[in-house]
Amino acid sequence: MRRVALLLTVAVVSVAAPPGRSEAVIGTWRGRALFRGAPLDFEVRFDRTGDSLRATFSSADLMILDQPLDSVRQAGSRVSFSTHDEHPVHFRGILAGDTIRGGAGVPGVRGVVAPDAREGAAELRFELRRGPARASPPYAVRDVRFNGAGVALAGTVYTPPPATGARPGVVILQGSTSNLRDDFRFYADHFARAGFAVLTFDKRGAGASSGAYGAATYDELAADAAAAIECLRHQPGVDPARVGVWGLSQGAFIAPLVARRVPSLKFIVAVSAPGVPIGESAAYQDSVRVIAAGY
Repeated sequence: MRRVALLLTVAVVSVAAPPGRSEAVIGTWRGRALFRGAPLDFEVRFDRTGDSLRATFSSADLMILDQPLDSVRQAGSRVSFSTHDEHPVHFRGILAGDTIRGGAGVPGVRGVVAPDAREGAAELRFELRRGPARASPPYAVRDVRFNGAGVALAGTVYTPPPATGARPGVVILQGSTSNLRDDFRFYADHFARAGFAVLTFDKRGAGASSGAYGAATYDELAADAAAAIECLRHQPGVDPARVGVWGLSQGAFIAPLVARRVPSLKFIVAVSAPGVPIGESAAYQDSVRVIAAGY
């Protein structure tokens, strides 16, 4: 499931726009992709920063919100954009009025997507229609910095509107392959809309945080998470007695280590937690990768 989602996970790249290009594509587009009979609802928002055409991808089905797209281009009526991944998906469409229609070749990925028997890439078809801009979110967003275990960490706090009394808080703990705070913007948005104050942060060595993630121990990652909890507890309007963590995969694995460091932690939500010792989990993961590589 995670690897399928990664096919539609993207990275920031800006592409210079040639002079005289039409601005007809700028705006919000919503629609559906169809791949082997399975529908996927998604949204693409195009805008321009200087001479660079940019776009972001959102899909509630994939739990992705405002992830930047790669290789965003418009040449006349032709519009294209790509995911940035080990196996990128290249979308190409034709702009006609308030509709963009086109397709994309989905590359075969062993164990994830079977290739087309003749062409080697399975075809995805999509249609987008121009829609109104998304309403402003019902929460404030601001950046924060705090000290972890010998590193300086950078994060973002999502604050809902003032409520009666102090609000609960949740710190987002990412998986091992998602080290940037914006990778979990979908979950932060979800919790903030539900009335939680939320803190997401770049792991050590990623984004605006210092340190080296590859050299970090689990205890150091747990200490960083404990520091994030303390940072959120000291934000205005947050009830320090009602702060917990939501962790995915590696984040779910270290959550109990965080609770050991922070006995007053109010709750833990562990998603895709290994449930076995980490060495056993890592050995199984390696065996799956070896099999997927054809051995």
